[in-house]
Amino acid sequence: MDQWAELSKKKRKVHVFLSLGTSKDVQEACREHRQLTRIMVRNQLCTAASPFAWDGVLSDAAEQILLLHRGHTSLDEQHAQLARWAGYCDHHEHNPFNFKALEVVLRKLLQLQSSAEKSFGEKEVGHSTLYFENAN
Repeated sequence: MDQWAELSKKKRKVHVFLSLGTSKDVQEACREHRQLTRIMVRNQLCTAASPFAWDGVLSDAAEQILLLHRGHTSLDEQHAQLARWAGYCDHHEHNPFNFKALEVVLRKLLQLQSSAEKSFGEKEVGHSTLYFENAN
């Protein structure tokens, strides 16, 4: 909806822009993100001097498209990074490229996973450590 709405008391108008959408199933959104990543990798490799010279970094435009897709489908960072890893692996399976590119994506995924597994904040861990130190 994109229209001007009149305010009743002050006889002024306000511009209203309303966009509604539906959130997709996580599996479907991941599948789409994976496919989109494969397309971005293929495009990046077409512009690279050699598949084995590519460092795995996507162009700013490709990153922006993936970010917009992630926002549009409401994918969280973990699912998006997992889909990215799968997209890189899919492309590498049929059209090999530099393994370092896979390493970059895998490191990001593992860092994200390790930070998500922390169940206590630093303050709680610090207090627990002090408690046990004082108990001895």
